[in-house]
Order: sequence, then C-alpha cells, then structure tokens
Amino acid sequence: MKIVFLIQNLYGIGGTIRSTVNLTAALAERHEVEVVSILRTADQPSFDIDARVRVRDLVDLRESSPTSPETTHGRPSLRRTPPGATPGATTTAPC
Repeated sequence: MKIVFLIQNLYGIGGTIRSTVNLTAALAERHEVEVVSILRTADQPSFDIDARVRVRDLVDLRESSPTSPETTHGRPSLRRTPPGATPGATTTAPC
C-alpha cells in the first residue's frame, strides 16, 4: 500500500513533525511511504528521515534555491506576503 503524508514544513522542529517522522519510519517497514512538505526552508530536515521514506517538497524557500520565490522572476514572493493574506490566517468574524 502507498501512504502519503502532507505536512506544511518538514524542515522545522516540533511535535507534529517528529510524530510524522516516527510514524513514517514504522510504516515504511511494510508500505511504500512518502512525505510531501509544502514548504522547504532548510537543506536538511531537523529529524533523521528513514531512507525508505521518499520526501518531496512543493515550494523551496531556501535563499540558495534557484526556484526560490525570491529569486524566480515574475512570481510573487511568499516571504513578502503581508500577514493575514495567506490561507489559514486567523480572522475575526463581525458579530
């Protein structure tokens, strides 16, 4: 069975990331496992990823990346997006 996890940023540090890494390693013993990280902010993840787990990144935000939004001409930079303008931003509904 193929199992795919979607996580916002595999390259940070936190409980969700650690739990995902541990679970993918356990599942990789019997399944094909992949982690899709929406953002890539570092060269290497903070936690060791099992060699049997495939990692795929959707948006590379490293400054050294040739596809970084800051270095790709003609595309908006995610780093310069004002707070509250991104999906999932907390807003207060009028009463």
